[in-house]
Amino acid sequence: MNQKSMFNIEVWLESRAHGYNSLSENARRSIKDFALLWSLFEANFCDTRWDRNIVQKNCDTLANENFAASNELDNIFSYFQKRYIAGGKTNKAFAALKLAKKDSSLVESLLLKTSPTVSEKIIAVLTIIYRFRNNYFHGTKWAYSFDGQEENFRLSNEFLAIIISVWTPKARDT
Repeated sequence: MNQKSMFNIEVWLESRAHGYNSLSENARRSIKDFALLWSLFEANFCDTRWDRNIVQKNCDTLANENFAASNELDNIFSYFQKRYIAGGKTNKAFAALKLAKKDSSLVESLLLKTSPTVSEKIIAVLTIIYRFRNNYFHGTKWAYSFDGQEENFRLSNEFLAIIISVWTPKARDT
C-alpha cells in the first residue's frame, strides 16, 4: 500500500510565516498547546463560548470553593502585575493588549488593587488570557509577532490546565 507522507506544518511555517523560524521549540510548543487548551477551557468553563457573566459566575464559584491552586493564581497574577503595571499605572505592554474598554477598566483596577479577592484575581487573569486568545486567533495575529510571548503562553497554558482540571463537568453536575 502506498502511504502518503504527512504534511510538515513546521517546514511550511518556517518558510511562510513571518518570524516563525526564529521561535524556539518551547515557544512554538507553547503557542500550539495554547490553541488546544483554550478550546477545552472554553468548552468546559465557559459553556462553549466566552461570556463575561458566565465566566464571572464560575470565577465566584471557584473562589467560594477555596480555589486549591492559590499559589499558581498568585504567581500568574503577580507576573501580569509586573508585566502590565509600572509606577502605579498601566504601561505600554498593557496598552498593546488592546483590551476592550470595559475589560481594560476592569483589569486595570484589579491589577492596581491592593488586596484583590481570589475571584477578582481569577477574572483578571482569565480576561488577559482571553485577550491573548483574541490577539492570537482574531486580532493582530502574526502582525504583533510571537517573539517574546513564550512566557505569556507558558503561564497561560499552566493556568488554563489548572482551571480545566478543577472545573470538571461531572463535579458541576452533582
